[in-house]
Amino acid sequence: AILIAKPNLGLPPYTFSPEQAAAWSTQAVQAGANIIGLCCGSTPSHIHAMRTALVPVRIPNSEFPIPDQARLMRRP
Repeated sequence: AILIAKPNLGLPPYTFSPEQAAAWSTQAVQAGANIIGLCCGSTPSHIHAMRTALVPVRIPNSEFPIPDQARLMRRP
């Protein structure tokens, strides 16, 4: 089964920081989420913080490894 976790950051003004997003992302993955993301109010800084926090995290029972960031940044 696939579990998707994608919280909304609330109403403006958004107070969910990139650091909070990073902490949340590791907890979500460790709780079993296979796909994570953020909704309204998120910025590239939030996504970058989440990606950076997840590099050392072991994903339990996952068939989907965290992609290599360098590979994702290459253009075809």
